[in-house]
Amino acid sequence: MAGIDRNFIHYGIRTQDLDLIRQMAEANELDTEWLCDEVLKTYHEQKVTNVDLDDNAVEKIINKALNKIK
Repeated sequence: MAGIDRNFIHYGIRTQDLDLIRQMAEANELDTEWLCDEVLKTYHEQKVTNVDLDDNAVEKIINKALNKIK
């Protein structure tokens, strides 16, 4: 029996998906904790308040986070 997925509860994302994102972050030399704080947290907050979060909105979240590291 599987337990409650803490990442899904906090960010709305499954652990397997988050592991893939972490691998991509490490491959691109991005801090995985930064990724969670800047991208996933913001994504989750937006999704909770806006059910119809489209690709354009997600792209804006990612671009905003990336602009912070430039």
